[in-house]
Amino acid sequence: MDTINICLVLGLIVHFSFILAYKKTRNQKVYLSLLSISTFIALIGFLLRNQPHLKSGEINASVFFYLPIVSLLYLGFFRLLFQKMFGEEPLMTKPYEFNWDQGEYRRLHFGDLLFTFFTMLGPILTVILINNLLYV
Repeated sequence: MDTINICLVLGLIVHFSFILAYKKTRNQKVYLSLLSISTFIALIGFLLRNQPHLKSGEINASVFFYLPIVSLLYLGFFRLLFQKMFGEEPLMTKPYEFNWDQGEYRRLHFGDLLFTFFTMLGPILTVILINNLLYV
């Protein structure tokens, strides 16, 4: 495995662990501690951005170090937006179930589906956009 694949896999693992542990990230102390760790990881990626061994064609592996912080920022932003719009806590939908009764204390609605979709794919697309805009 080369450096780019390792950075991509590690970034995706951290991103999806934040998604899977969403209930834990709702706690403000946990969220802020994860945000500080993710900021440190993003700073490392920023400092390593000009290393030649991290570049392969149009992909710079250091951009995947931004995935944890972007993931947490999206989780926080969309959670606050969801609470403002619907007045309740968002629930993560399970992609393999198509049942609206899978919620814990209420039925799911379309807002929960959008919340899950944007928090899962939004950070990945943002990191790809950062790579295309800043590192090409």
